[in-house]
Amino acid sequence: MLLIISMGILISPVNVQADEVNVLENEIAKQKAKVKELESRLETYKKSIKSKEREILTLSNQLALLDDQVKKIETDIEINQEKINQTSLEIKITEKEIIEKEKKIASHKEQLGSLIRLINQNDNRSYLEIFLTNNNLSSFFDEIQAIDAIQNDIQITLNNVQSVKQKLAQKQNELELKKKGQEALKNQLETEKAKLVSTEQTKSIILSQTKNSERNFKNLLSNARKDHEQANADIKNLESEVRLALSRKKSLGGSLDDNSTSLSWPTNGRQIVAFFHDPDYPYRSWIGEHPAIDIRTLINGRPSNGVPIKAAASGYVARTKNGGAWGYSYIMLIHSNGISTVYGHLSRLDVQEDTYVARGQQIGLSGGMPGTPGAGRFSTGPHLHFEVRLNGIPVNPLNYLP
Repeated sequence: MLLIISMGILISPVNVQADEVNVLENEIAKQKAKVKELESRLETYKKSIKSKEREILTLSNQLALLDDQVKKIETDIEINQEKINQTSLEIKITEKEIIEKEKKIASHKEQLGSLIRLINQNDNRSYLEIFLTNNNLSSFFDEIQAIDAIQNDIQITLNNVQSVKQKLAQKQNELELKKKGQEALKNQLETEKAKLVSTEQTKSIILSQTKNSERNFKNLLSNARKDHEQANADIKNLESEVRLALSRKKSLGGSLDDNSTSLSWPTNGRQIVAFFHDPDYPYRSWIGEHPAIDIRTLINGRPSNGVPIKAAASGYVARTKNGGAWGYSYIMLIHSNGISTVYGHLSRLDVQEDTYVARGQQIGLSGGMPGTPGAGRFSTGPHLHFEVRLNGIPVNPLNYLP
């Protein structure tokens, strides 16, 4: 009777729990359907972007392309938000399942206590006493069998406790993974929001510099390609010259003694607004693949210039280019193991050429919008353009950063 009563107490809460979980699962199903719908819309924007990228580059085409990119990023943001909401509901379900497992463990322990008390009561009586207190042989065997059944129930309950504890541990691990996944989605959402601002700013910059004139756009495009090709050629040629000179002086091994294959982040923030070879890079159709990552520079959570930029590894200062009010300013460092790093859109240069810097040493300050010192014509707002090159060829910086 004792066991029946203790199990009966749990019937109502379990049903309530199941109803709550069903409601949450229905909400998750709706959000999954919404994500599927948004992903279908996203594919439409991607196709439109690819189509426009194949067209002749004109001002109207570029503005239309940016509009599609804005819509694509806005859809990405919606998808991320839905996934965050979905994960929140999944976390709630897992938390409820954990509570249920803890209740089951408590219930099993209560049952176990009751069974052990019954055994203890019977352990104080010998088989002779049990035999003498029963009127006939049949009742004696019934009580002996009851004691055996209680002992069997104890073993079953112990097994149940162990099983539920294992499931509880699994659910707790599952909960931690879901929380980490949700945090990653939130970071991705912030990145997408930053990319949206950057893309919208790009459109404003193009409009302000071209005055909605196709002729001005052609001039802007020509200058952009010329500046990019010149900077790329300077960096590539200079690297090989500097490495040769350093090796002749036998300085490479001693002065650059650092693990340059594992770089440090050059800024305090780690929010990326444009990735290496990013298909959403606004100027991709102008100058080709993006050879760097663009790291958003923040002060008190707001995009700002004047953020300290630090050397990602110990190295030799090969180039400090001051572009002035409208030009592009950058610093190039040579490291060991064929690695070099480039830091672009700098508003201030704090190191000199033909000197050495240590990992983490401040080398300059970040820049901002076009028209501000060092930003260049095509900055999309306050950020650091960070390149990593291996034997002169741009590679993905994220492969070298922690």
